[in-house]
Amino acid sequence: MITVENVTVSYPDKTLALRQVSFTVKEGQSLALVGPNGAGKSTLLLALVGVLLPQQGTITIDGLKVAKESLPEIRRRVGMVFQNPDDQLFMPMIYDDLAFGPRNMGFSEEKVRALVEDTLERLQISHLKKRSSLKLSGGEKRMAAIGTVLTMNPSVIVLDEPSSFLDPKARRNLIGLLGRIKQTKIIATHDLDLALEACDQAVILNKGMVAASGSPQELFFDEGLMEACQLEALKRR
Repeated sequence: MITVENVTVSYPDKTLALRQVSFTVKEGQSLALVGPNGAGKSTLLLALVGVLLPQQGTITIDGLKVAKESLPEIRRRVGMVFQNPDDQLFMPMIYDDLAFGPRNMGFSEEKVRALVEDTLERLQISHLKKRSSLKLSGGEKRMAAIGTVLTMNPSVIVLDEPSSFLDPKARRNLIGLLGRIKQTKIIATHDLDLALEACDQAVILNKGMVAASGSPQELFFDEGLMEACQLEALKRR
């Protein structure tokens, strides 16, 4: 589903953010992207949706190379959930936030309504559809932000620090939801316990490079590896 091959990304000021990053994700897999602050996680997510284009290397999603000319189709195939839900929710009501994408794709209002109602029910937030995001809790906002992506039915969903702003109960609900979402997922997170439960593959970034890849179980408990990557290893219970 996703192939990242020797990708190098620099910012306009010449700051090198990613250097020769390579990994693959199979259809339906969930990949945890972990690393210390400044490791390049958010940069990589932006490259996956074409906000930043690699200076070297290629990103291919579902057989389509991420490039300037392919961006409209890439953004139909890849949905991004931002770290801060307030960056994603901007309409007067949650219903309209979830309807925004399908409406802009030109769907009929009947089709839009069906997509929104189905997504609200899947996320168990139908009671929020007439509410403003200004009146919601952090967990409710997170679910609504994910809903804005699900109504577009992308092939891939990328999430930037999805457990931010969540209390323990909302975090638990999020982990359950991630397990129910069948699309291929890439989750950039500092929350190793969430990644351990929600992901079957992990890539550790450090200083813009891939330091290690494998299953969360084999990586996150390796004290030497995690310390070398400026992370704290999980303890076996």
